[in-house]
Amino acid sequence: YEVDFVKGNMRGTGKYTLAGGGIYIGEWFNTKRHGKGEWTDKEGNTYKGEYKNDVMEGKGVFYFFWLDNKYEGDFKNNLPDGKGTYTYKDGRKYIGAFVKGEYDGKGKLIETNGDVTEGEWKNNKMNGRGTCIFKDGRKFEGVFKDNNTVNGTLTYADGKKITGDFNNFEPVSGKASITYKDGR
Repeated sequence: YEVDFVKGNMRGTGKYTLAGGGIYIGEWFNTKRHGKGEWTDKEGNTYKGEYKNDVMEGKGVFYFFWLDNKYEGDFKNNLPDGKGTYTYKDGRKYIGAFVKGEYDGKGKLIETNGDVTEGEWKNNKMNGRGTCIFKDGRKFEGVFKDNNTVNGTLTYADGKKITGDFNNFEPVSGKASITYKDGR
């Protein structure tokens, strides 16, 4: 380690090689990571941001080396918590609220094909009111449960609307009505 000791405690700014092979470069207080710092583990995962009492707390960026994914935003108790953006290797991106590392609250998922799902999330799934806009021009507005459509309105690019109960964006037989652009 390369950091100042004050009465047996690490303080100030310094570099420390962790027992598991990781490296921390940043601020210390009372032998704990505290303030701004950068940590890299032996697998190549990195975190750059704020620490409080030896945990990731505040604003930061975490890069998941083995997944090639990245989270940028608020952290609490070493997990994404608050507002942030999670970007996947394949280009998908979730922008919104997190609680204990999961999508939770208002958020938007942008798929690689251009589809966008926005609304209420719980446990990493759409739960509650939301909207899905498809690349092909369709738009669903309604209620989701565990990522599945429950009821609402599906509007097609040509103006046709289907309102009622749904299952996986498909109307449930006998429980939906169709309205065409011309009103019939």
